Amino acid sequence: MKICLLSSTCMVSALFFSPVYAQTATQGASPSASAQTTDVAEVVVTAQKRSERVQDVPVSITAASGQQLRKMGVTSAADLERVVPGFTYALSQYGNPIFTIRGVGFYEEAVSAQPDVTVYVDQIPLPYSHMTEGAPLDVDRVEVLKGPQGTLFGQNATGGVINYIAAKPTNDFHYGVDGTYGSFNEADLGGYVSGPLTDNLTARLAVRTEQRGDWQTSITRDASLGQRNFDEGRLLLDWQATSRLKFELNINSWYDGSDTQAYQARGYLPSNTAPPATPQSIASAAALSAYPYPTSNNNRLADWDPNTSFRRDDHQYQISLKSEYQLSDNFNLISLTNYTKLTTYSPVDLDGTNYDESTLQQNGDLSTTSQELRVEGNVNDRIHVVLGGYYQYDSTDDFEKVYFIGSTSELGGVAFNGANLIDDQRVQIGAGFGGVDYKLTDTITIQGSARYTSNDTNFKGCTADAGGPEGWRFAPPLPYYNGGKGVAEYGCATLLNPVTLTSGLYSSSLDQHNVAWKGSINWKPGRNTMLYFTASEGYKSGSFADIPAILYTALTPVLQESVLSYEIGLKASLLDRKIELDAAAFHYEYDDKQTPGFVDSPFGVFQTYINIPKSTVNGAELSTTLRPVSGFHVTVGVNYTDAQVSGATPVLTATGGTQDVGGEQFPLTPKWQLVGDSEYERPLTEGWNGFVGGDVSYRSSTNADFGGDPRFGIQAYSLVDVRLGIESADNGWRIQLWGKNIFNSNYWNDVLKISDTYGRETGMPATFGISLSVRR
Repeated sequence: MKICLLSSTCMVSALFFSPVYAQTATQGASPSASAQTTDVAEVVVTAQKRSERVQDVPVSITAASGQQLRKMGVTSAADLERVVPGFTYALSQYGNPIFTIRGVGFYEEAVSAQPDVTVYVDQIPLPYSHMTEGAPLDVDRVEVLKGPQGTLFGQNATGGVINYIAAKPTNDFHYGVDGTYGSFNEADLGGYVSGPLTDNLTARLAVRTEQRGDWQTSITRDASLGQRNFDEGRLLLDWQATSRLKFELNINSWYDGSDTQAYQARGYLPSNTAPPATPQSIASAAALSAYPYPTSNNNRLADWDPNTSFRRDDHQYQISLKSEYQLSDNFNLISLTNYTKLTTYSPVDLDGTNYDESTLQQNGDLSTTSQELRVEGNVNDRIHVVLGGYYQYDSTDDFEKVYFIGSTSELGGVAFNGANLIDDQRVQIGAGFGGVDYKLTDTITIQGSARYTSNDTNFKGCTADAGGPEGWRFAPPLPYYNGGKGVAEYGCATLLNPVTLTSGLYSSSLDQHNVAWKGSINWKPGRNTMLYFTASEGYKSGSFADIPAILYTALTPVLQESVLSYEIGLKASLLDRKIELDAAAFHYEYDDKQTPGFVDSPFGVFQTYINIPKSTVNGAELSTTLRPVSGFHVTVGVNYTDAQVSGATPVLTATGGTQDVGGEQFPLTPKWQLVGDSEYERPLTEGWNGFVGGDVSYRSSTNADFGGDPRFGIQAYSLVDVRLGIESADNGWRIQLWGKNIFNSNYWNDVLKISDTYGRETGMPATFGISLSVRR
């Protein structure tokens, strides 16, 4: 923290501290009701799959209302880094979002990798991070649950859960419109209509489009990249079939035709340490060694191959149904049914230069089907129970065409023009879960829950020759159809038997099971004060690597990881909620952490996954909200996380050497994070109020890789946003001027090494604009 306080940016930032957590309406509230929510409205969450005040839930939670998210311009899960202390976001080079909470996260390039932090919309899981792009559309609120959440929210939630609650259909007609225009010709337009269709059927239709021009500029020529083209829509239908039976249907879809982000190459780092031996690799080494890598920190600088399109073609649709039947006055039967289909196409420049050295086309075809059935209710005034079962079937086809034209990645001095990486998985998950809350006294409650999970993964994959005049030949032509996305022209070259040199499609399976559990005790000496202690253990299933593999052993999966968590916390509201305080201290014992690592192959050093046997995470959080006068609030959220590898742990680094990383901090895990937001509103004229506010986020320095290589360092940075405008007294109209990253902090949140260079994924520069919001 001392580093931040010494910087001029942080001193100015101190004027705008405060996350958003107090202005949350209850689920299903109408727009007019939300508009009348005051600064002291009670926060109602569904963190335990039932509506409760946040002060009554013994879990560390950050909650933000849809109204506050709109004010801050939070339109994606990535933006939650500005809202949630302890949450970090990174963008993989292939464009997959990486979410981490308190140091627990899984960095993966493949679209088929399941994360440590799972995103839900109305209790429906989106098990792959790339599926989450449309989740923040027209939300009533978002809840971020920290720590293992594997009992009620499933297996792959060792880090936590992001739970979006969609704004629900209303019994009266309402509509809303949101429009924004900003830097780089950003044009963001969305809205909704909501109301009754019949006496017992209500509907809500929400749509949004986001368009923006290029924001990245080429280092070597007059060219630009970075267009944003994103469209989404959602239809909700609520049908009260009988007095005891109701249905909630959710049909949604989104399309992303944006450019993939070009990364900022910072230096030459060949994958193969052997001297270049072919005309192609010699030319490549000369060109990449002489490339004018930038030395300044400028967010916008990047490079890519000329005359090449890097436009995505990603689209997804989802159909989900929540059915609820009242079995008795005290018990309900709830069914959650879901089908989600995602298709992706992402072209990526792997070397980050204007030299045609290496590119990739990632094709993904993913579908997930899930069914949850549970019974929940109150046995009496002191006992609440839940009992249920869950089934999920996933089909993932990941087909990557990698072009190593002139790369130093060679095999025995033989040049080749590329490879096709095939990764097909079929995943079946079955689970049974239950939980009990028991009030020992009027002030003391104990809770216990558990989930047994069986996860069976069947894998087929290989590295195949991409063909061409310089193609290497380990196998005769053997077309392999992959998810409708391509054909491996010359068959699988992965060696299944290195003695006989037999190659082909490698098949394997990974069958796992575990029991996640949680137990807690809380004491409430008053209605607005809680002390709690929670112990829990969560698991994340293993994964198969999607990397160039000459030997089948390179495709050996990482095993499931587990996190045993202990947390003690305090929640308190004082002076008629003029002061709110949330504090927590936590200790994690982390076994077999899944993390990016490197493998030394005949092609050179490539990224893969590895298990870190033992790790520990220790930390604390503090969030406080002050409302000293009407119309003004200030909140500060601070997180400290010390996540270290335990004991001697040798790993291979990006440069090919072996290093003991025992005692090192986890990659992409800053020790200090701070978020804040404040706003002051006062009447200007009859019927109109003026407001000024802003938010700040800070994270300390970290590293993108084990080993402490300074080339993979991520410096500390602060981001400051401001807003200024007017709003009608009934909250029906709001016009605001805004600025994001107003001090133009030149920051990056990841450093990558995929091909023969290493470089940064930079953040957006300063942007400014105007927004209009209407609610009726």
